[in-house]
Amino acid sequence: MFTVIHVVNQFFAGLGGEEKADTPVSVFEGASGAARGLQTQLGDNAKVVETICYGDNYFHEHVEEAKAAIVREIELRRPEVVVAGPAFNSGRYGFASVEICDAVSKSLGIPCVVGMHPENPAVSAYRDNKNLKVYLLPTSETAAGMGEALSLMARFACRLASGAEIKSAQ
Repeated sequence: MFTVIHVVNQFFAGLGGEEKADTPVSVFEGASGAARGLQTQLGDNAKVVETICYGDNYFHEHVEEAKAAIVREIELRRPEVVVAGPAFNSGRYGFASVEICDAVSKSLGIPCVVGMHPENPAVSAYRDNKNLKVYLLPTSETAAGMGEALSLMARFACRLASGAEIKSAQ
């Protein structure tokens, strides 16, 4: 069994919508919000040890502070994999997920899995980073595809944790 930390925005943590977008970085023990669905998909293969969340507005108004807080928290737990999102076609959420995963993988060497729709504006930021420890998986455009997205992300996280060779997306 391996460990996972799931990083989500305030909405997918179950805190609320725009009225909670100023929420600072928060940590929940175990699986909370969408991370419960990820835990279900991971089954007995892995344990979501923490759910880290942030408000969309808070992250974009305090980028460096938020990234540093998230990296510090992840460093304390040292999971084998970090999962962010899925962001679907939400640009703010997508950019935050990419920024967080880039910081985590560069600072701690932990592989990260991000999920978002191929037309999410943050896909270009992901490509620009060229970070070989951050993996972007395609999702549907909306949260109606949550189950499918979490299943795909969980299966990929299991492959990463097992040390399986990850080849080019092509």
